[in-house]
Amino acid sequence: MDFIIDPKFILYETHYWRVNHRVDTGFPGYLMLAPKDPNATAIDALPSEGISELGHVLAKTLRVLDEALHPERTYVNRYNHTPGFNIHFHIIPLYTWVKDLFLRDMRYQTLRQFYNPQFGTDPDGHDLTLYIVREFCENPHPPKPPGMTVEEILPLLQNRMNAPDHGQ
Repeated sequence: MDFIIDPKFILYETHYWRVNHRVDTGFPGYLMLAPKDPNATAIDALPSEGISELGHVLAKTLRVLDEALHPERTYVNRYNHTPGFNIHFHIIPLYTWVKDLFLRDMRYQTLRQFYNPQFGTDPDGHDLTLYIVREFCENPHPPKPPGMTVEEILPLLQNRMNAPDHGQ
């Protein structure tokens, strides 16, 4: 499947990889990292240079998100579930306000029945990723995030991603 990404969402490209802001979300900083080869369905399907480049691109992306948006943490998930899409990574910054919204939404409190008290009773990365995807990407009426919008952070992230690394 050929999925054309509007160039305004593309933040950074190397020979093998592309980083873009997720196009179907109003969640600021939700990024996608994917090989430029649309047929790459596994990391080991790439040449060794592409595999090596992945580490550098991922590290740079995480560093830029951290410095520019100051998330509490950042989740990195690898996917290749949907037929027709290549292997790709979802890079999702977690802001304090996300956990607050999650805890106020009673629909998600049913997840607590699955918690193992040995690991605590706070929502974890799985819960918050589910919340972000369902509410900010799939919901036709998503909540409005506080702070900067996607449109406002795009040039900020593009500038930082394309700045020289200075010894990194």
